[in-house]
Amino acid sequence: MTQNDPKTPRADQFQGDREAFQVASGNTMKATVYTQYGSPDVLQLKEVAKPTPQDNEVLVQVHAASVNAADWHLMRGTPFLARLVNGLQKPKNTKLGADVAGRVEAIGRNVTQFQVGDDVFGCLPLHELGSFAEYVCAHEDAVALKPAKMTFEQAAAVPLAAFTALQGLRDKGQIQLGQKVLINGASGGVGTAAVQIAKSFGTEVDFRMQHAECRHGALDWRRPCH
Repeated sequence: MTQNDPKTPRADQFQGDREAFQVASGNTMKATVYTQYGSPDVLQLKEVAKPTPQDNEVLVQVHAASVNAADWHLMRGTPFLARLVNGLQKPKNTKLGADVAGRVEAIGRNVTQFQVGDDVFGCLPLHELGSFAEYVCAHEDAVALKPAKMTFEQAAAVPLAAFTALQGLRDKGQIQLGQKVLINGASGGVGTAAVQIAKSFGTEVDFRMQHAECRHGALDWRRPCH
C-alpha cells in the first residue's frame, strides 16, 4: 500500500468504524474481514463471533496489531502461491493480522504458561491470522509475556519481522562472533531487525538499502546500491 494509491482508504473514512470498534457485546466482536481477494477495498469491518480458546490456547484482548507484507499478499492473493495457503478462488480464513499484543482474557484448561490478566505479544501462524480484531485466540506457544517497558504498540511491531530475521541469521545462517555479514535490504521490517540482531552476535555488519550503503554503522549516502 502506498500513500499515493488512489484506492487506499483515508483515515477519516474509518472514523465511524473506529467508534463502533470500541464496543463489543456478549459473544460478538468487531473484526476486519475480507471474503474475496483484491485491493484494500475488499476489507470490511464487521461484527463476528467472539472466539473461544481451545485447551492449549489463550484468548487475547487485542490492544495493538501490526501490518506485514504477509497480510498484503494474502489479501491480494498474489503471488499465486499465497492462494495455496488460503484458498484458490476465495480466502478460507477471512481474517488478517499475524502480529498481536494484548491482555489475556481467558485460557484453555491445559494452558500452563499464562494466566488471565497477563500482557502478551506474539505471532499467529499464517493459516490462523486474526489479530485485526478485538479478540483473537492463540496457541500458548505462539505468544510470550510482554516486557513491562514496552508499549503494546512497540511489542506488536516486533514478532513476524524480527523472528524472520532471527531464524535466518541464527538458525539458518548460524552466524558467529567476528564474521562479516551483509544485510541486503536493510530498511525493511526484516532488514532493520537483522542489522541489530547481527550486531548483537558480535559480527561485522555491512548493509545496503535503496540509495545508500552502510559499513560499520556509518552511512555513505553518496554510494547508491546497484
